[in-house]
Amino acid sequence: MAASNPCTLTEVASDADFANHTNNLPESSTLVIYFHAPWAEPCKQMSTVLSTLASTYTATSPPTISFLALDAEELSDVSEHYDVTQVPYIVIQKAGKVLETISGGDASRVRAAVEKHVGSGSGNAGGAGLPPAQLVNKPEGGNAKNLSSYAPSTNDQTTAPEYSASEANPETSKEELNNRLGELVKAAPVMLFMKGTPSAPQCGFSRQT
Repeated sequence: MAASNPCTLTEVASDADFANHTNNLPESSTLVIYFHAPWAEPCKQMSTVLSTLASTYTATSPPTISFLALDAEELSDVSEHYDVTQVPYIVIQKAGKVLETISGGDASRVRAAVEKHVGSGSGNAGGAGLPPAQLVNKPEGGNAKNLSSYAPSTNDQTTAPEYSASEANPETSKEELNNRLGELVKAAPVMLFMKGTPSAPQCGFSRQT
């Protein structure tokens, strides 16, 4: 039995090629359109991500999913039709209807969006290069520190230790400077760095405190 071929990310070079591809795609097929630009650094990674993602799906006839890549500047009419204002920009559509758009280089969002509308790929080796989807959960209970109601105790310093330019030694070593910085950030649980002094602040934000 012959091995099935994986899908690929196909580069579209002209408006006519794009129209020909979309017109011949069955309404049951999902189309992933990737807008990129050669000068945009995030597009280099996204091109690799989408090529890898495409390879996890099997090429069928008629296709169940198709991946197209377009230069957003070269195919400006297509870009304008999809309201592309930045790259990378991915459009997922079916039967001519846009299902979802993703802007930016978040690979996990792109994969999650494709799998939501199409289902996961075959899980072959090509998928190993995709970054895993990540979920960030808000800490529960009282584990997270809330400083909104913090009030310094009588033992806490109200301001950072004072160091003026006139006291600085021209021969002060880098290690001594690092020690001073360490003392500053550890002086109190909440630290305010300001321009001037507490009695004579020299910028608008400092005066508001």
